[in-house]
Amino acid sequence: MPPFGRRGRRRKFNKQRFGWFGHQRHGKCLRVPGQCTLMDIPPGMQTKILGFSPGIPKGRQAHLQSYGLTPGSSVRVIQQSPITVVQVEHLELALEHALAQKIRVAAVNENNQSEDAKSVE
Repeated sequence: MPPFGRRGRRRKFNKQRFGWFGHQRHGKCLRVPGQCTLMDIPPGMQTKILGFSPGIPKGRQAHLQSYGLTPGSSVRVIQQSPITVVQVEHLELALEHALAQKIRVAAVNENNQSEDAKSVE
């Protein structure tokens, strides 16, 4: 059997098969500063927490802040599928997608300067 199946061609990405969480979602918010959520950041990228959306209860915000997810802290996205995993200092946290969509972040470039701060200057 040929390496690419019976017909000799590669299978293309099928949106119906993989659903909304396909590879095309990550990185779209990087073009529009200030509108990124934690779920929009691709794996391996460093980000800075801007804050929480109003949809998160105060008790849940306090719980996340006790783990180090405070506004201004720097986190690295480890993986996005099947759940969002982030690294805060030496701690790895697994977050549901619904919760990751409610955490606002800014992408950080190589000089540790957030994209929002760069767009203001």
